[in-house]
Amino acid sequence: MATIDDVITWANFLPAWQGDAVRRLLATGEQPLSAQDYSEILALAKADLKLAPLPENVTPVPPTAGKFSGAPATKVVIKLLSIDNVQNVNIIKSGQTQPFAESGVTVVYGDNGSGKSGYSRILKLACQARDKDEHILPNVFATAPTGTPTAILKIKQDGKPKDIIWTQDILTDPILTNITVFDNRCARVITDDRNEISYLPYGGDVFQKLAEIVRKVKADVEVEIKVPTPVQDSSVVAGTTSAKFLELLSETTQDEAIQIATHWTPQDEVQLAKQEELARTSDSTKATQEVARLDKVKGRINDAASAVAILVTACANLTNEVIQKALSEVNAAQLARASAVAERKTPETLPGVASTNQWEILYKAAKQYSEEIAYPGESFPKTDDAVCVLCQQPLGEEAVARFGRFKKFMEDATNTVLVAKRNALKLLCDKVKAVAPLSDAALEPICDEIAILDIKAADGLRAYHAAVSTRKAAVLALLVEGADPQKAALLPPWPASVEVALRSVAKTLTQKATDITNAAKPEEYKKLIANVAELKSRKALSARKADIGAFVAKVRRNAELRCAAATLRTQEITRQGTTIIRKNLTPELLNAFKTELFALGMTQVPISLKASGDAGETAHEMQLEGAKMLGRTFISQILSEGEVRVIAIAGFLAELQIAPHANAIVLDDPVSSLDHVFTGKIAARLAREGLKRQVIIFTHNIAFLMELQDAAIALAKAGTPVGVAVHTLRRVGKLAGVTTGDAPWYTLKVNQRAQYLDELVQKIKPLYPDNMAEYNKETAYVYGLLREAWESCVEDDLFYNVVCRYRNSVQTLKLIEVAIEDSDIHHVDLHMSKASTWMIGHDKSKALHHDRPAPDELLTDIEALRVFSKQLIKRREPTKKRRKEQLEPQ
Repeated sequence: MATIDDVITWANFLPAWQGDAVRRLLATGEQPLSAQDYSEILALAKADLKLAPLPENVTPVPPTAGKFSGAPATKVVIKLLSIDNVQNVNIIKSGQTQPFAESGVTVVYGDNGSGKSGYSRILKLACQARDKDEHILPNVFATAPTGTPTAILKIKQDGKPKDIIWTQDILTDPILTNITVFDNRCARVITDDRNEISYLPYGGDVFQKLAEIVRKVKADVEVEIKVPTPVQDSSVVAGTTSAKFLELLSETTQDEAIQIATHWTPQDEVQLAKQEELARTSDSTKATQEVARLDKVKGRINDAASAVAILVTACANLTNEVIQKALSEVNAAQLARASAVAERKTPETLPGVASTNQWEILYKAAKQYSEEIAYPGESFPKTDDAVCVLCQQPLGEEAVARFGRFKKFMEDATNTVLVAKRNALKLLCDKVKAVAPLSDAALEPICDEIAILDIKAADGLRAYHAAVSTRKAAVLALLVEGADPQKAALLPPWPASVEVALRSVAKTLTQKATDITNAAKPEEYKKLIANVAELKSRKALSARKADIGAFVAKVRRNAELRCAAATLRTQEITRQGTTIIRKNLTPELLNAFKTELFALGMTQVPISLKASGDAGETAHEMQLEGAKMLGRTFISQILSEGEVRVIAIAGFLAELQIAPHANAIVLDDPVSSLDHVFTGKIAARLAREGLKRQVIIFTHNIAFLMELQDAAIALAKAGTPVGVAVHTLRRVGKLAGVTTGDAPWYTLKVNQRAQYLDELVQKIKPLYPDNMAEYNKETAYVYGLLREAWESCVEDDLFYNVVCRYRNSVQTLKLIEVAIEDSDIHHVDLHMSKASTWMIGHDKSKALHHDRPAPDELLTDIEALRVFSKQLIKRREPTKKRRKEQLEPQ
């Protein structure tokens, strides 16, 4: 099988995913790949083409020698001896053995449900046939748990016995691939998509199939190419850098370029706002008015700054230390004065005299009145010829003395100090009162204007005046004679000046006015508008960053897909296929193919081969010699299914002709769908193949089996005998696969049937007479077989196979030996009638409750058959002699 060897070698140089696909194609044969197979191939292809990561659970595996029937890694001579100890295979009885003859032909015959398919499946799986994907099930009717299907394959390898354990789903010894299997999946004839029938050597069909897979993968790759919707945004101004960036987006666009084009910061937002405001105010119709308005606002802000400066100056000397000192000094003077009052010796009539502020006020008022009105130019108190300025009574001696004491007290030093300190405290209070911060209502207009420009400056101005008001109130509350000087340290501080911040805002307005004046110039205004458009477009672009990234990712993916699809070509597959198949489609193989076609009876349809090739395909297209095709008439429309199968078998046998080995071959139902003519031809050809190698055939076709036996007889008569070992599979109760070394009942000779019936009687004899119900049932079965044996006697012995069931020919030459007497008719009728009476199912059959004849009588009936058969056979030779004499010319 050189072609498949070359295919395996070639596949290992393919891309990994294609090599894996070849392995799967070789494994499935004519059966199409499953959806899972193709899904995994597609995944491997995408990984190989860098379109997707390699799937975790799938690894590409190329085909290797020793994994396919007819393509062993090591070529040795193999003889298949038996399948032993079969376990858990369908309904085949556990422990069964199916033997095979070491040479010649072994036929394993079985009716439907006999277990034949189970044995053939074991060989297909073990020998790595292309029909090995069918999973073997255990006995689904078994009541006990079942295990994995297993068996032991006994072989001879280079003449030495060897046991090979086969377990389903575990790789078997690859040495078994030296055995070649033919079945429905490894036919050498293909019908392509042009409906043309071609012949390919074993394994040669993978080129076309691989090309189909490549085309399908390419289609699946191309179907992923989706034209993405371009990123568009009405906020992006035409002609801007951002607009051009959008227009030029492609698979070559770098991520860094996207990052730069869509970059947008809070500073950019501030800049855009400034530029938009400048553009709004720089319009030629608004610029002059705006500059004037800004000047007015600037003036009001500067006034506010100047007012702050005045407050700062006023508060500069009103520190906590100054306040503490003033309170400390007045309190100290008051204590000193109190001490002086306490030291006076003369008590006064009224309380509080010369000791209270009220009294001092009264004294000072009287003194001022006296010196300025009552007695101008006279010092107070005037005692000579004077009256009291308070009561206006003449001053007596005691009153003059009292006024003297008062004057002395008031002109005392402690009193002078107290008066001075009180005046200083009053002056300090006046200064504090002179500090005049603005109220909230007065502040709001200017703060609102400032807030438009600088919210922090506006808030600072409000906070400043509020803090000054708070400080002023606290200071005034503390500046009372007798207050604790230490509380001055707890006063809130005067706030820091906000003049600089206000001047800065005013300066900003100056710059803004300058900017507006400059921007109002035509050329500058045009640049400003363009800059605003750039900023607005970039801002809009930043909001579409994700869309831009997605678009570029899609076009990059499309580029990858197109690039990958461009590499998915079938030309190289076709070229390599052409080389391999032409190498193996030698004149020797083609001549062998034609020879086999002739041997199998394909003479009524003259076929020739013409080299042809398409994508991934190189084959020999079949043509009908001398046929006139009408229009688009294809050979596939003319040949029947059976004829196509015959051609496939011819290809299989042709390859065996030139193969450099004589190892075993296994055929499963090779004549399925064939008529009797082809069946006979194929039987004869396989019988001849048995002269060269071990041939194992599984079949349920009794006619095919008989044709094989006839072919063996014909070869023996020709001096080239070939053994045909027949094994019949039978069901025993609910189990099957029980093999016997006998041919099927239908193919046994009369004496063989009689012997078989004798054995059955011996088995049922113990039932009589104790178990008549079971005995009647079994005996009825034996009489049914006995009736069939009498029919076979008529066919084989009485008519000497002149006319035979399951054969297509009428052998008229045997009539010369046929002699039928009247007594023969009577004898056959007698025993057929008796058999019909005691069997089951015939019109004359008695019910089972009627006791059947005893075993001895049954044996006598069987012996009658045997005797009658021998008499008929003994009669042939004299009959032949007599008739020859009659036929000779007189």
